Amino acid sequence: MILSKAPNRKFMTSLFYIVISLIGTLMMYSPTILSGFTKIQAERGDTRILHYFLEHSFQLLVNRNYTGTLWSPSFFYPFKNALAFSENLFGCAPIYWLFRSVLNPDHAFQLWMITIIWLCFAAFVIVLRRLRVSPVLSGFGGFLFAFGLPRAAKLGHHQLFPQFFTPIAFLCVWRFIQKPTSNRLRWALTLIYLQLLAAVYLGWFLVFSLLVFLPVMFWLDRDFKARITEFLKRTWKETAIALLVWMGAVIALFLPYLEISKVIGKKPYSEIASMLPRLQSWLLPADGSLWRPWLFPLSAHTPMVHEHQIFLGFVILGVTGFALYVLKAQAHVLDPERKLLAQACLLTFGIIFLLSLSVFDYSLWKFIAQLIPGANSVRAVSRIALMMYFYLLLGVLLCVDAYLKHRFANPKIRTAIALSLILLTLPEQIVWTPQSFDRIAVLQPEAELQSLMQKDCSFAYVALSGKDAFYNEQTQAMWAGMRANVPVINGYSGADPPGLPMRQNIPLSGLLEWLHTARGKAKGRLCLIQATTENNQPGRDLPASSIAGIQTFQSGGFTSFVIPVPPNSPLPDYAQAIRIITTAPTQMKAKAEITLPVLVRNTGDFTWFRSGNTPVNFSYRWINEKSQSEPIEYDRTPLPFDLPPNQAVALNAKITAPNRAGQYTLRLTMVQESVTWFDAKTKALDIPVQVGE
Repeated sequence: MILSKAPNRKFMTSLFYIVISLIGTLMMYSPTILSGFTKIQAERGDTRILHYFLEHSFQLLVNRNYTGTLWSPSFFYPFKNALAFSENLFGCAPIYWLFRSVLNPDHAFQLWMITIIWLCFAAFVIVLRRLRVSPVLSGFGGFLFAFGLPRAAKLGHHQLFPQFFTPIAFLCVWRFIQKPTSNRLRWALTLIYLQLLAAVYLGWFLVFSLLVFLPVMFWLDRDFKARITEFLKRTWKETAIALLVWMGAVIALFLPYLEISKVIGKKPYSEIASMLPRLQSWLLPADGSLWRPWLFPLSAHTPMVHEHQIFLGFVILGVTGFALYVLKAQAHVLDPERKLLAQACLLTFGIIFLLSLSVFDYSLWKFIAQLIPGANSVRAVSRIALMMYFYLLLGVLLCVDAYLKHRFANPKIRTAIALSLILLTLPEQIVWTPQSFDRIAVLQPEAELQSLMQKDCSFAYVALSGKDAFYNEQTQAMWAGMRANVPVINGYSGADPPGLPMRQNIPLSGLLEWLHTARGKAKGRLCLIQATTENNQPGRDLPASSIAGIQTFQSGGFTSFVIPVPPNSPLPDYAQAIRIITTAPTQMKAKAEITLPVLVRNTGDFTWFRSGNTPVNFSYRWINEKSQSEPIEYDRTPLPFDLPPNQAVALNAKITAPNRAGQYTLRLTMVQESVTWFDAKTKALDIPVQVGE
């Protein structure tokens, strides 16, 4: 292939780009393509939740009766702004809408995945060509940027794929630096905003990297300050308006995220620290790639190891070393503009590398998380490698291209060297065992759930069966709800609403309490849907007789109980009756243990279950003279069997006295683990006790 021959240059260049992008696509999406699009990549958790967000925006566009709103999709019902727990994908959703208008959701999503990665390739190639890098080296850079190992390792996180606005936005910033104009500034701000709109993580990384790149440019380019000063003198009003409009648009985009952060609070820095890049992270290839068996032992004990797969290959390491040599010892081969940009890009990479690096659990990123807006919300900081490689590839290829053009006058030799680099890097970029799942196998249970939800449901909750990972079952319920156009209490996202634990089953009493206390008290008909398994018989946790009008439906392996929820439905009844069988204690020694025989009666409407994720146990609290519960670990006495309403059981309860002497009230009460203490909802048995030394 000779790309320098004038008559065929454009045709051969275009053919080359098509071939290399098809190779990259086949490498990354081989299960999808080779299965005839019957398989979807990569897994059923994060992949399906991102697909859900895209379909949510499409339903808003075409379905007037859709139950969701822009920031409140139909999951975590009736919680508001649930979309702000994760990415919104607004900026890249139109590509999905285009395919979705003529295809089913799954095929539209598959083509969306492939298209956004093609756009990443095309955008990076365009930037390199505008910077006068040769066609083959531009293809080499575009291939690594779009299809390289770090991105292939994130196939389960497709929110990290729509990075196609970044290269063009950077090019506009660079052109503005060279010659500031209002038009270039507006284009740069618009494209930066579009990247934020397409993917919050990638947009934040772009903005952060520019906060590093621009000071580097001020330091390297002594004339930059004079150009900016002159520009601001001439256009300060236009510039101020443009910046204010941009900031207003950014604030409007992030307001729902700010509201959610107030609800769930800040993430602990320890959570961020576990996903900061280590030195060994830069040598950890994607699972299933060529070098993985040899390099994985270096990172075997790294926490959250799946987030540290940011190795791009030995070929690019070698090429980077050569580029640094060119910049240091052969700088005369670069023209001033190219040298300046290469230096700035490589310095930006180096500075971000140092700022984000964790060495012996210490990192400068701790200060970044405290000082830079939004940094505390970026948990997986290792993903910034996708932004850093943009700068590295750009700086390296500018140097290598300049050297090859200076050293070899014959374009055939330059082309051969560039093609050799591609051939060398191809084997180490392949992930030989990419993850995927069968779309048909997923659709069947969703269809069964959908049919049940369409039978007189105002809202629904699908209980976890335990047969699959909780996030797979939650996303299955979400998709069934969307297809049925019925809101679901189920959900899976970057966080859970307070009081709604999604990793375990929620009993009916907890569901009713959630519907009553969540924003916008719900009313209507709750469909509690349960799977029939060896360990679970549907309906075992329903009230014995107090809720009238329950309807039952079945479909496949699921049973739905349609339960009326009246307006302003009362809180679930946690009624209890406790009495001491023998004499109540009046005195105890500090830290002493006694066995207290008690008779416990379930006077409520719900069966107390002794097992499961939220069992009901007997317990107690010590209330001090300040009317506060002592901060100690209280003993639990389990029920010997499930206790139906109006039934009683005798227990030998273990009671441990407080650590300090004083006058206390011993409060005897039941507790439903991970849900509530009964004494917070109803009357308990209080006994005055003097605790001595």
